[in-house]
Amino acid sequence: MLLYATTDRSGRSASAANTGVVGTLPGRGRAETAIGAGGLSRRRLLQSAGAIAGGAMLAPVWAGCGSDDAPSTATAASGSPETTRLKAGIIKFADTIPFWVAEQQGLFRDAGLDSVQGVEMVGGTAIQPAIQSGQLQIGWASVPSVIAAKAQNFDFRFFAGGSALGPDSYANQSMLVREDSPLRSIRDLPGHKVGVNTLGNIAELEVRWSLDAAGLDPDSVELVELNAIGPDQLPPLIQGRIDALQVNEPTVTAALRDGGVRTISDWSFMDPQDVFVAGWVSTGEWLDANPNAATAFADAMEAAARWIAANERAANALISEKTGVPEDLVNAMVSSEIHIPVTEADLQPLAEACHRYGLSEAEVPAADIVWQPPAA
Repeated sequence: MLLYATTDRSGRSASAANTGVVGTLPGRGRAETAIGAGGLSRRRLLQSAGAIAGGAMLAPVWAGCGSDDAPSTATAASGSPETTRLKAGIIKFADTIPFWVAEQQGLFRDAGLDSVQGVEMVGGTAIQPAIQSGQLQIGWASVPSVIAAKAQNFDFRFFAGGSALGPDSYANQSMLVREDSPLRSIRDLPGHKVGVNTLGNIAELEVRWSLDAAGLDPDSVELVELNAIGPDQLPPLIQGRIDALQVNEPTVTAALRDGGVRTISDWSFMDPQDVFVAGWVSTGEWLDANPNAATAFADAMEAAARWIAANERAANALISEKTGVPEDLVNAMVSSEIHIPVTEADLQPLAEACHRYGLSEAEVPAADIVWQPPAA
């Protein structure tokens, strides 16, 4: 079930149904979340940007519409996009379903964009440097990776919504233990080894934050960086090399189906707050220079979210087609929410937590990582 929530510019929930949920996809559905730039230093980002500028790391896999030539830029007139061709860094997982819907349904063209080319990349460690180098205009990134980059004086800003977890979707990111484990809850975790895909990102943040919320020392566990995603994270847990595993959908549901594991924790310690975890970003410089193009992309994302709410089965089928996740698993997974737009209020809790738990070197105000279109 993929939820579609909206907020007004003040951060208050809003929807046509006055519930914060406009529509749902069948089942519980969505896939791996926010593989971002964990621990991305300024030097690493600059080195990666240099490699990309030399032609490495970019792998276009589809185009929105029109040709895939370099983006064209022109002076905007009467609110028309300053550029009508964009390259967007995307990750092949279900959170980017609005992009695929906009591509399939012609919503980019409806918004005034002639070509939006999706460039499939492995995560924020590739996407953010590609944006910084100018090889991409926009891309998908996690909140911790953007905050860490901002602390290193890189100016990435969220502008077109993204994914959030709320009371109906906290279990999208859960902690697994073996079925025979003595660990029964987060309170049993201190002194044990916990596996995460990468350090310095959303998985580490959730582990430390959940410990703190339970009144425990957030540094009382040993985090083990697995440098793996999806089912490749499971063997260390099954083999006993780690005691618990912080993991995302669809791996959570797939592992529970296969048996031998159970969950002991998720984001429910945040109840009833929503947790904005990842979304669309660009540099502040590009956004300020191209406000109409940025707004056009955001409009296409919102139109896609409305289409998803009204076409549940087709949307889940498209997720399966694009990600390779079996459709029955897409239907069964715990979903994230499509959260549009993103506001300072959405980002402030994670901005504070990233500094509190050592994921960013400096405290980054939420206002410094969000962009709003200029007032009409």
